Parts: sequence; structure tokens; C-alpha cells
Amino acid sequence: MTRPPRGGLFVLLWALWLGGAWASDRPFLAVSTAAAEEDDDQVWSLQTQARGDRIDRAHSVAVEYAVDPLQSFQLELTRSRRRADAELAWSAEFEVKQLFNHIARDGWGWGVSLSVEAGKKSGQRWRGGGWSAVLPVSLDLAEGTGLAHLDLGLTREAGEDRQRLLALGIEGNVAPRTRLFSEWARRGDERLLHAGVRYWLKRERIALDVSWTHRRIDGSRSSGWVMGLAWYDL
Repeated sequence: MTRPPRGGLFVLLWALWLGGAWASDRPFLAVSTAAAEEDDDQVWSLQTQARGDRIDRAHSVAVEYAVDPLQSFQLELTRSRRRADAELAWSAEFEVKQLFNHIARDGWGWGVSLSVEAGKKSGQRWRGGGWSAVLPVSLDLAEGTGLAHLDLGLTREAGEDRQRLLALGIEGNVAPRTRLFSEWARRGDERLLHAGVRYWLKRERIALDVSWTHRRIDGSRSSGWVMGLAWYDL
């Protein structure tokens, strides 16, 4: 297996300094995809995101390294503030994804995503024990210009019970440089509905995401916004 360059490892460690999230592939919040990008060979990507609603506000940064089109590693750091009591929380998640076929060749793709997570709240120490195991399946709807996704898995936050995960997503091009996306996800009693648009500021290199969310957590419902900026093929 090809080893990440030392410079890339430095970026990964630097990202740690910046830092119950969903594990996902941007622009999604919950869906993990199995659509292999054929040009993802020993490349890095950097993705930043901010979101807010009546429940909390959060900022995150994710650094991903694609060993090849079928294997990747991602580290994501998130900082959030709950509106009810202004409590701060941090989380760090490391994901390994392995795909088993090429969607461009077969018209569909599948794989496995495994992740571990640690988190802390203000005045507390970091606590590990969070994990997720997800089986992502993706279907090519229109020769790469439209994709559908299905995720089935198990997830556990530190100190909580294990929960089942189900996520559905769809995305497609509607104009040059413009792609619409939407998803629905369920994890235990939590529900997420998310939809928006991705616009390529520089085709296949720099993307701007603007979207809307609706969440239900512990009986509370809240709508909000998400904005993200992503750099690919670094």
C-alpha cells in the first residue's frame, strides 16, 4: 500500500489543532458513497463546513487522502455550541473506506466504511469509544451525471447504546458546474432531512455548497442552514 507523503501527514496533524457527528461524504451530512472517482490516486482533499439551527451551531474541517480510487482515509474535526446553554463540544473522527468495484465500469458500486470517534465537552477530558460500521451502495443513474446512494450500518457514540443507521441520498447535474443533492437519514431516534446545491467555482477542484436542513433530536425539531467549501486534488 502506498504511504501518504510526509508533508501530507503534517497537514493531518495540523488539522487536529483546529478541532455525535454523522460520518459522510460531502456535500452530504450523513450519506457515505461508494462512487469511485477514477482520478483519485494519491491525492488530498480539504473540506470545511459551517451549519446552524435552533439546536446548535457547528464548524468542521475534514482532511482526506485517497490512496487510489478504491481506498481512502479521512480525519474530521468538529466544534459545536449548543444554543440552550452555550455548552461547547469537540469531536474527532477517523474513517477508513474500502470500495470493492468501479462504478464507472459496473454501473454500481459498494464498499465498507469503518470509523472511530472521540469527543469532549467544556471542562471534561477527551473520551473515546464511538464507532460506526457502514455498508454504502451507489447506483449510476445517468453515466455519472446522476447517482443514488443507500447506507446501512451500525453506529455508537461514546457512552451511548449502539444504534442502527439508514441513509438515502440522490444527486445530479442540472446545469454546467451546478449539482443538486438531497438526503434522508435515520440514526436511532434522530432524523435528518437535507437538500441543497453544489456549485463548482473551479471545475472538479473547488466547490461551494449551500443547503437547508431539518432535524429531529430527542423530540425537538429544528430547521437550519449549511455552508461548505471544498478543495480537491491537492
